[in-house]
Amino acid sequence: MNDIKTIGAKFARFIVGLNQESFAASLKDFINSEWFKKRVYEEEIEHIQTILLKGYEPIDTFFGDFDADYFMYHLVARINIEVIGDFQKTLFTDQIEPGKKYWLKMSYSGKMDGPQGLCSTLYKINLYSQEAYLQEKKIAPDIIPYLNEYELDNIAQQFLCQYAPDMLTYAMPLRAFDVAHRMGLYVGVANLPENLLGQLCFAPRTVGIYSKEAHDFIKQEVPRGTVLIRAEKDAPNDLARLYFSIIHECVHWARHRKFIDLCLLMDQDTTEVLECPATLTNSQRLPSDYIRMEWQANNLAARILVPTITAEKIFRNLLEEKQRKQPTWRNAVVMEEAIKRLAEIYQVSNETAKYRVIQLGYEQAAGVLNYVDGSYTVPISFANGSLKAGQSFFAPDAVIERELKKPELSEAYEQQRIVHVNKMLVCNHSKYVVLSDDGYYELTDYALEHADECCMVFETKRNSKRQSAYYSDAAVLNRDFMADDFKEVMCDTRTKQNHDILKNADQGQEIKEQLEEYLAFYKTLPSDFGGTLKAHRNRKWNEIKELIKEPDSDYNNLTQEHLAERSMVSQGAIESYEGGDAENIKLGTVLSICASLRLHPLFMIDLIQKAGYNLFNGSLANAFYLYLIFYHHKESVEDWNLKLRRAGLSQLLPKRSDEVCEKLEEMLAELEKWEEENKK
Repeated sequence: MNDIKTIGAKFARFIVGLNQESFAASLKDFINSEWFKKRVYEEEIEHIQTILLKGYEPIDTFFGDFDADYFMYHLVARINIEVIGDFQKTLFTDQIEPGKKYWLKMSYSGKMDGPQGLCSTLYKINLYSQEAYLQEKKIAPDIIPYLNEYELDNIAQQFLCQYAPDMLTYAMPLRAFDVAHRMGLYVGVANLPENLLGQLCFAPRTVGIYSKEAHDFIKQEVPRGTVLIRAEKDAPNDLARLYFSIIHECVHWARHRKFIDLCLLMDQDTTEVLECPATLTNSQRLPSDYIRMEWQANNLAARILVPTITAEKIFRNLLEEKQRKQPTWRNAVVMEEAIKRLAEIYQVSNETAKYRVIQLGYEQAAGVLNYVDGSYTVPISFANGSLKAGQSFFAPDAVIERELKKPELSEAYEQQRIVHVNKMLVCNHSKYVVLSDDGYYELTDYALEHADECCMVFETKRNSKRQSAYYSDAAVLNRDFMADDFKEVMCDTRTKQNHDILKNADQGQEIKEQLEEYLAFYKTLPSDFGGTLKAHRNRKWNEIKELIKEPDSDYNNLTQEHLAERSMVSQGAIESYEGGDAENIKLGTVLSICASLRLHPLFMIDLIQKAGYNLFNGSLANAFYLYLIFYHHKESVEDWNLKLRRAGLSQLLPKRSDEVCEKLEEMLAELEKWEEENKK
């Protein structure tokens, strides 16, 4: 196929070569016109007899509206002339200031009538310059115009308005065969190669067409304008794939037919069939015009099959219905089921429906129906804005295993700070993953609904910056995550998302190491209350004073006197308890000692049990004590008492005088009042 980068120059030479005599005559008429003479040479030559055309060179072609029935093109040419007058002077473009006088822009209107016919008319010639040419070449539209996201819906609606107007009013499957028929196309099922979904014929050719009567593929000649869809003789047709392939080829015919015909007209060696693969493989070796046509056909076909004007309302209703009927379902499951139902309504694939939902503004759709390693992944949810274009939380196992060999990830994986589960790399924390009975990691329901908190992101690196725009959506339509149109799929630890996940994983490792240390100390504790209390008091004061925010304390050990002061339990009582006489100790006293020591909940429960108390008997007071132990174990005895008083519980811990307590209540009320005023 002709390269889009050179087709303009090739077409310019082709046009000139079609009828050189007519082309030269047009140039002669122009340079001898009174307008040209007065405009160019009136000041330089007093009397001009004639201007001779000594030579010309076609340079390039700029195309106008190439998708309409009639199109425009502008041919840029450079001329050499000889002026005959009162004196003779030969002027060549390379002998004077470049771009001053001898560049021309010739404007044509034309119509393509298949690959064998081109009818064009020259309607205007303008003076031009090399400078103007170089500037226009930078901004001139290509022969296959670029399309951006904002244009696609309008073009799709124009297509439907012409060939299937009911689709703009009703949510219904598109009658793909009827559309092809209205466009003058014939659709046949053929024995195409496995890597192809369809072909569009631009010239008659002989192919194997499936015959229902013979139940086999029969060789026959098909005319120009034939759409061929791959199918296997004994396999049932996938209607979703069939309809998408047909509309895909219809888009090619509507938007790209004249380009192909033009290529065939200029170069009879150009293939007379446009092949559309299942995936865009080896795109680095494909011409840019081919890549652009496939992108446009994929994206427009999806919007034609699932029009925004009807799908937007339908999908919103589907979501609301699923949420109403299944209130216990996770959000990701609701999203997945709603997309599947949308696919059924329009008779498209789940991938096409998902793609359209994303285009309708539902970012969460990217977390469902991801086809990786031959199956669909578990549906997940995440915060909006967590994924950029070309990013995913999922990757094939082979990619993950490769990335885990990188130094920045290997250590974290070996230490099990991150784990490989469900085609994802996940922070190993009990909040996010649990071990199943068979020893495999599973994601928690919380992780499945908050993937951005715990899952690392993979991104695709494309072949070039210019091509990357064309792949932003097409990959959704291709079921192969690892299609060769991507240069590389990688996990970049330098991104903020992945850096934060690894940081959280490090924190999880720290917590794990701390718990291991606590468990080791727990195993050394005596079996009696007094011995255990003494062991906790004799722990390094540095650890305790950090918890109670007293880093500058002038003592290194927690004495019985210090413990008595903080717990509001007499020093004598503490001496008695550590001496082994703790038989009649009250629960409130034990709790006060626990709070003053800032013990870990593991140690608090242990000390309480060794004092002879069980907080798991179902009483309201004990339930509140457990709440304080597990959620406020770093607070003081005064803090605990304030919470008990506010809860209306009479079982208070040892406390200071009522006067002190009342003062604390007043201070707290003033603080809350101040906070409320500042909020306003």
